[in-house]
Amino acid sequence: MEQHWRDVRNRKDEWGYLEVNVVDDMKPTLRLHSGGANRFKLVNQANPVFWGNIAHDYQGAWFLRNDNEWELDQMPVRPITSQDIENSLALVGDDLSAYWCRFFAQSLADSKASPLYQGKWQLTSKGGQVEQHDYALPVDSVKPENRFGFYHERPLWVDWGMSGSYILLSLKSVPDEENGRVKWWRKQVRQGTCPPALIWHIQSLSAYIVLDGHCRLRAFELENKMPEFVELSSVIEHKFEVNEPRAEAVYKNLEERQQHRWKNPLNVDEINNLLIHIFDNTPLKQSINKAKASKLLASEWLKEVQSFSGLPGTDEPELRDMIGNKHPEQKA
Repeated sequence: MEQHWRDVRNRKDEWGYLEVNVVDDMKPTLRLHSGGANRFKLVNQANPVFWGNIAHDYQGAWFLRNDNEWELDQMPVRPITSQDIENSLALVGDDLSAYWCRFFAQSLADSKASPLYQGKWQLTSKGGQVEQHDYALPVDSVKPENRFGFYHERPLWVDWGMSGSYILLSLKSVPDEENGRVKWWRKQVRQGTCPPALIWHIQSLSAYIVLDGHCRLRAFELENKMPEFVELSSVIEHKFEVNEPRAEAVYKNLEERQQHRWKNPLNVDEINNLLIHIFDNTPLKQSINKAKASKLLASEWLKEVQSFSGLPGTDEPELRDMIGNKHPEQKA
């Protein structure tokens, strides 16, 4: 997969995020599929990863996770090695964030189960926060047993409330505490060298799914420490032109303001910030998810979701609500 990277810095010359431009026009192997009746699913090499259904009143969505125990060639990101961690030890702050963003970008480019498709993507370090808009949802604001994304409900009702959920959703079952990988990551957590988890925001769920890092999240949970995150997002740009008459008027007013006989002149930083704001034509970026539309999705979705009926761990009433698109508040 041919792709180009670019470090994007803010006005203070601080590292902001890694921009990835995917050149190849190719079909992703980890792909969202959509159809009628607000139904959708994520597919990994033709194998369903999860199914979703948006409530008819748009107050939330259902999430039904499949039993995902992927083989090596089905993993979106290759296993992180001790050498990868060794290469990061001398880095701190933005340099460390940029390192892991580049690691994930290269891993997704090399993967046989990548969600990347042609266009622009961003990899952004979120620290210990996961957010989509100006407000933030700290992971520790979620119920303690769920803050690392390990929900046991199948299916799970994702309540959007007034502004969306922005919760974490694991794509795998809870890793066992005795798992060798979990034990190794617990050691890295204690040493402060554990890498961030890679998450992907899915608009139709208003939630983040964990693409890579289930064992790391389990290690953080067992060590009672907060993880860090790198968010993957596909973006489109909305370009706009500078309002020249308005800009000229502001510039003229600024000159008059600086020559005012009794008002203190603005300092250099204040002038620069004003001019940048007025003359800035940086495109507005919007995070999106592209999905493959299918006329057969609705019938496939129904058959696959119904197959969970009678299986151990299935919440039968919730499954019926998901299939019938019955809002939980409407339950008898």
